[in-house]
Amino acid sequence: MMVGMRWAQALAGLHAVLGLGVVLIAAGSGTAVVAAPNPVRSNTATHTVSIHADGSYRVSMEQTVDMAFSTRMTLGGTIHDGFRLPNSDGPIPDYLRAEYSDLEVTVDGSHQDAEVDRTEHAVEMEVEEALGEGEHTATFGYTVTGASAIASGGRPTERTERTGGTQRTAGTERTAGTERAAVTERAAGTQRTAVTERTAVTERTAAAVIHVRPLRSGDVTVRSAVPVDSVGCVTIPPDVTPCGRKDAGGWTVEQDEFGTAGDLRIVLSADPRSTASVTVQ
Repeated sequence: MMVGMRWAQALAGLHAVLGLGVVLIAAGSGTAVVAAPNPVRSNTATHTVSIHADGSYRVSMEQTVDMAFSTRMTLGGTIHDGFRLPNSDGPIPDYLRAEYSDLEVTVDGSHQDAEVDRTEHAVEMEVEEALGEGEHTATFGYTVTGASAIASGGRPTERTERTGGTQRTAGTERTAGTERAAVTERAAGTQRTAVTERTAVTERTAAAVIHVRPLRSGDVTVRSAVPVDSVGCVTIPPDVTPCGRKDAGGWTVEQDEFGTAGDLRIVLSADPRSTASVTVQ
């Protein structure tokens, strides 16, 4: 009985010593590490995408950084240049490879020299600047081509056919309508006019689809010279979930709506033969 109690006391003492050791070690390691303060209080970005009638678009990104103290800071970002297409019969899915050009950068209103750097399907648009304490604004403007394709799912199209003819007739007045067809005969030797109108609604046809991936995570506003049918956020490619809201200024998609892929799929109400430029590699 006494032996058992002594063993219990000995184990308790050993646990206490080990516990003290852990505390000392933890305390010692904690005092040895000094974390450097974060120089950035906040870093946000907003994008405006202006789509042209030929399917190309211009992006204007505004990045706002609030610095806690002075240091050098990299502004801009890096994005993947490829967009997976939803309809592919081959073992390797088709991709669009977009081209980025005409880069213009300003920092706090001053023009900065910058180039579009491409490395293995990644596009880098960045500048490094010495920023003082306080808020700073950088703008990145660039043009994207080759990011439009043809896909099914456009608006229904309507077609109206009209035929007509005239002849002299005599008789009573009569009006008949069948499938929006009208025939009118008037008396007293006046002319007879026959007009047939038919409107046919076709099935949904191909549509022009624009793919957009923002340079940095942030809200995106889409404006277009061609009416926009819908905007979707790509979750796991090629799956798309409707997102954004339409207002007087266009379509706005908030940062937290973006899916895993981080890009938008914009369907236009346009003839794809005149809007889409397909580049598949």
